[in-house]
Amino acid sequence: MNRARHDEIKSSLSSAEVEQASTEARLQDARSQSHEASEALEIAHNQRRSVIENISRVQREISKEEQGLRQLHDQKRDRLNIYGTAIPAVIEAIKQERRWHREPVGPLGIYVKLLKPEWGPTLESVIGQSLGAFGVIDYHDQKLLANITRRYNW
Repeated sequence: MNRARHDEIKSSLSSAEVEQASTEARLQDARSQSHEASEALEIAHNQRRSVIENISRVQREISKEEQGLRQLHDQKRDRLNIYGTAIPAVIEAIKQERRWHREPVGPLGIYVKLLKPEWGPTLESVIGQSLGAFGVIDYHDQKLLANITRRYNW
């Protein structure tokens, strides 16, 4: 081989080595970026999972609270039903009426709390009939209330 050809091959080899080093550096950068992207993806998956779990937890809490509200509503309705099945409609009609001088209070029994159960039978015999009554402040309101209770046969 001649010297020129030898220098040419040596130059090509040197260029190839430089290119190889550059390619290896780019490969290392790509691997590093790939690793960082994988870590970022894993973090994103974990965050997504956490958000989904939080959403599920909040939905369960909302469902629990809604159930509690339904139970309270049912308890109130059941508590009122001891005064007759028409009482919820009567109370609603009272709330809808706008001509009151002052809205009636009642049924009065919902405001009575028996502290000593042994007095229950005695109190029921003395004031039992009054527990289903409403309190009004004047004759005008009494007439409005009478019309409502008559409308619902109560």
